[in-house]
Amino acid sequence: MILLSHDIIKGCLQQDASSQEQLYRTCYPVMIKLCIRYGRDKNEAGAMYNEAMLQVFKNFRQFKGQGDLAAWIRRIVVNTCIDFCRRQVKFVHQPPDETMVNETVSLDPEVYGRISCNEVMRLLDELPRT
Repeated sequence: MILLSHDIIKGCLQQDASSQEQLYRTCYPVMIKLCIRYGRDKNEAGAMYNEAMLQVFKNFRQFKGQGDLAAWIRRIVVNTCIDFCRRQVKFVHQPPDETMVNETVSLDPEVYGRISCNEVMRLLDELPRT
């Protein structure tokens, strides 16, 4: 639960930097947990939170005082996280090529007898760690 004083809200409406900092710090413990759910790591979650709070400060005058300010901020944080994740998508799912769907790979059953478990483990250890 986020408790915000009227002084912080009034200061943010006037774009007072110290009030904005207080709002940022007050919301951080709750909202960063939300960002961590969407991010791959803490750095990405921090970037999401910073971007969301920038949106809050830019649009603070749009908050009409109806409803809970924390809920309004949470909605901005969630929408910013979703937008951030959409921008990070690097691969687009494409349906498989029809020629590849019908191809099957066949292995000689004797292959399994030619390689030992230790060789498989050694080969796995040589794979790059990513």
